[in-house]
Amino acid sequence: MLLLAMMAAGTACTAEEEPAPAPEEPSEPPSPEEAAEQSALEAYEGMWEIVVEASHDGNPDPDELENYASGDALALMRHGLESAEDDGAFEGEPDLNPEVVEREPQENPETVELIDCADGAEWTGSESSPSDDASAGTRQIDATVTDDGLAWRVSELRIWEQGSC
Repeated sequence: MLLLAMMAAGTACTAEEEPAPAPEEPSEPPSPEEAAEQSALEAYEGMWEIVVEASHDGNPDPDELENYASGDALALMRHGLESAEDDGAFEGEPDLNPEVVEREPQENPETVELIDCADGAEWTGSESSPSDDASAGTRQIDATVTDDGLAWRVSELRIWEQGSC
């Protein structure tokens, strides 16, 4: 009985001695430059997520792609998905490593330039072997991401040859 009372007292004592958690300091909102860079990276990564998902499903023209890509980049991604239909449904995904290299103008940017060294070794078509798969290996990717007033979208994309980075 005494042990039970001591345990109860110890629990009560411990609960009273613990300090209340400190309130979190409100974080400062990101600068327009940081927000632009983050939005550009999200658009680039979102575009690739849609492309990878579509490659798994064999969908050459996913509607959601227009949310992340426009212009030449949209056309290139659609063309790539149409060409990939011959290789069957893809498996895996590329390893992306995008970095911001430039923004224009420097303050309140409307355009952000990205560079990526993407590794497609784990993203292969079911009808092809990794050795003959055009997506295998590392490739440099240059992307221009623009704010069109509604959203940030990848507008230009250049995918260099295998082994370019």
